[in-house]
Amino acid sequence: MRIPSARTLLTAFWLATGLLSVAAPAAAQNPSDPTGQSIETLVQKADALIQAGQYDAALRTAQEAVTASEAARSGGREGVPPALVARAYNALGVAQAFKQMPEAEAALRRALSLREQHFGAEHPEVAQSLANLAMFYRLRGNYQAAEPLYRRALEIIENVRGPEHPELAMVLNNVALFYKTKGDYAAAEPLYRRALEIREKALGAGHPDVAATANNLAELYRTQGRYAAAEPLYQRARAIWEKTLGREHPYVATVLTNLALLYKDQGDYQRAEPYFQEALSLRERIFGPEHPEVATAASNLAELYRVQGDYTAAEPLYRRAIAICEARLGPAHSELAIGLNNAAAMYRDRGDYTTAEPLYRRALDIWEKALGPQHPLVANALNNLGELYRMQDRPDQARPLLERALGIREKALGAGHPLVASTLANLGVVELELGNLAAAGQDFTRALSIAEQAVGPTHPLVASILNHLGHLSRRRGDDAGAESFYQRSFRIRQQVLGPGHPDLVASAMHLSLLYLARRQAQTAGEWLARATDLSEADARRNLVVGSERQKILYAQRAGHLAELTVAWQVRYFPAEATAARLALLTVLRHKGRVLDVLANQTAALRRRATAADRQVLDDLQAARNRLTQLAGKPEAQDERAQLERTIEQLESQLGERFAQLGAQLQTVTFEAVQAALPKNAALIEYVIYRPLDPSQTDRLAPKRHLAAYLLRAGDPAPRFIELGELEPIETRLAAFRRALGNPQSDVRPLARALDEQLLAPVRSRLGKARHLFIAPDGSANLIPFEALVDERGRYLVERYDITLLTSGRDLVRLEAKRPPERRRGLVIADPRFDLGEQAAQQPAGQPANGMRSVDFQTVVYPPLPGTRREAQLLQRTFQEAEVVLGEAATESRLKAMHAPLYLHIGTHGFFLPKTRPNRARRNHGSWGWLWRAVRLSGKIPCCGPV
Repeated sequence: MRIPSARTLLTAFWLATGLLSVAAPAAAQNPSDPTGQSIETLVQKADALIQAGQYDAALRTAQEAVTASEAARSGGREGVPPALVARAYNALGVAQAFKQMPEAEAALRRALSLREQHFGAEHPEVAQSLANLAMFYRLRGNYQAAEPLYRRALEIIENVRGPEHPELAMVLNNVALFYKTKGDYAAAEPLYRRALEIREKALGAGHPDVAATANNLAELYRTQGRYAAAEPLYQRARAIWEKTLGREHPYVATVLTNLALLYKDQGDYQRAEPYFQEALSLRERIFGPEHPEVATAASNLAELYRVQGDYTAAEPLYRRAIAICEARLGPAHSELAIGLNNAAAMYRDRGDYTTAEPLYRRALDIWEKALGPQHPLVANALNNLGELYRMQDRPDQARPLLERALGIREKALGAGHPLVASTLANLGVVELELGNLAAAGQDFTRALSIAEQAVGPTHPLVASILNHLGHLSRRRGDDAGAESFYQRSFRIRQQVLGPGHPDLVASAMHLSLLYLARRQAQTAGEWLARATDLSEADARRNLVVGSERQKILYAQRAGHLAELTVAWQVRYFPAEATAARLALLTVLRHKGRVLDVLANQTAALRRRATAADRQVLDDLQAARNRLTQLAGKPEAQDERAQLERTIEQLESQLGERFAQLGAQLQTVTFEAVQAALPKNAALIEYVIYRPLDPSQTDRLAPKRHLAAYLLRAGDPAPRFIELGELEPIETRLAAFRRALGNPQSDVRPLARALDEQLLAPVRSRLGKARHLFIAPDGSANLIPFEALVDERGRYLVERYDITLLTSGRDLVRLEAKRPPERRRGLVIADPRFDLGEQAAQQPAGQPANGMRSVDFQTVVYPPLPGTRREAQLLQRTFQEAEVVLGEAATESRLKAMHAPLYLHIGTHGFFLPKTRPNRARRNHGSWGWLWRAVRLSGKIPCCGPV
């Protein structure tokens, strides 16, 4: 199974970020000179904006200060000392550095040069410029250039201020942060400890600056996996800041975030969540909803939900974080790349590799340009992109990316870092897929040793590596070893991840497959049952979000589980009641589930839609209509592609809104479906499956079969009925459908043969059932079962009351909505199409270009008096029917009828030129009206009559 994504969030804002707050010298304060005073005001404003994180505004203000300073200097005006000009350049360079602009280097170097000329080489303001220039290089990953600048700044402050001065502690803090970022933890720790000691002596144990260093030292320990040492330091920093600064302060939000990360890194997700939520809420109150720090907080919370497998909660937070960063920081900022990378991990986990890959590539491009090719964030992108390629069965493309990521991480973070273990495990999977078992074993063994030491033996990362070792053991033929690894992995995931996590489903599936391979059928069934329940919890939570395409991709996982469970039951327990119930249950939980979600989503949004929701629904419908109009037009390829992207975005928006309304799928149980069957009724659930391979019983055979599960009212369990290989059945289905579209064909023999294939094996077991609830599968969804002919030569509609379902799961919904009163039938015929705008003159029913996807508004529709007579005949036969004719036959009247007992629509049909019917009508006996209703493709305009 996949490794947890690299931790690529900017999760902690260290309070000493490389900026030394040195008071402006007295020479710069000249109230009598308006030019100097105005520049001083601009510089102070720029500094304040930087501290508030408003970098765009800071950049404009600092640029204004620099421009005014240079103008004053070039004009020969006095009162603008070099120290003030240097401060203006310093503010400009720092703002540019936070915006990751290369121009920052020139501005910071200009400030350094001015200060060296004015103050000399050994002045605190020179040290500030050195530290800020070093910060710029650190942010870009240029550690070689940064280190001597930090060292020189440290030396100046120590010489000028002495070894116990608080300003020295500030520089020590910054230099320690540099070494921590570089991955040199051994060098960072003594510097943090010395800074903490100085501040405690100089400022007192309860000073906010003491809390800053305690927080930063805790961050170092968390990064090293020394969680027990980190937590008390975080709690100390929190207590100091809440007491001295108040609970509504950004520093408090910082330490709450860091505590949440500590618990998340330990796999204690329940404890982490309220801290992340509180940090987000606090930053929203302090900075407003559109600030970059709010984006970071939202992204942190989203990442927590992602690793828990709760994509419904994660996706809107990722979208929000990305939108804020793009708007406030620009399209090339490294913090934006963090959001892109983590959102890509979510889409990857959901199986949507098409959406994930360009996000990963964009993040990699941003980081390489902004930070350089050797930065740890670049390694994160390489690792994640390589893992994606591995999941796409592209191991040859994955390996070089993972090897490069491993080299960067080992150099930057050290050989014992958990991210090194993550990349090693990914490389091991690639080697395993390439057949290099020895290399895979070495990678997995080393990864496990690092992970257990760095994050502890019950961390999700350890569970993932154990899972990989289980796969390796199976490839080596060591089933006992595989069982041990799989079981341990499952126990960790069960303890840490919760019942709805997809990784837990995967662990149960791996154990099922292992026991199938060992032909331990009973034990395999127990694990399949667990996997089914876990998969249902996952689907109920995550199928409500995403576009239709993304929902289908996610649902495919449950499809494999359903097929495997059916194959298991057929092979080992074909007549056993418990096994049959389990197999049917997996089918009921999977089959047509996405269609249910989409239907429920649209209905719920229509009922509770805001004006914005209605606009999205209308935009979606308009885009879909336009896409239909462009079908078959090669010249519209670009427009179609753009429409498809628009439709996916709108569908995703609706999915998010559906989730916000508290949407969650109802749990599907066998007992609920069984209880919903009316008396004298039966459910026929068709299912396409592949049997277990006789030689490898943990794999499915290549040929697909069609089967049916028959559940009669009152039966304790369904019966499995094998119908044969799917291919010849599909051939008969296709022939029957072609015949239905050709009025010259004799359909009865084909209808009889298809009945013999699909219904006859079931009919002998129906007993007294006369109401059939049929849930087809595959292309059987496209045929009218009522038109099949039984062995007595009768249409099935003469013998049974037939209701078609997506799956037997629909019975529960039908039971809940079944009206107590007797329903009426509805007959609509002889519609008028001349009530709206005048249509273009064209022969009736003639497509404009021979295609079905025509602009139907350009067609003239003459009256259909034959359908009126037909409707009147039906009214005499079915006296309770409601008959709607002529001008009353409108779309709104049709939609106003809820669940009619039966529905007959007599309207126009369209045919391709080669299959256009002649005027002679073939006699199909007393059921000719049914024949035409099945055969014709009707037209219902968007507004106006039917």
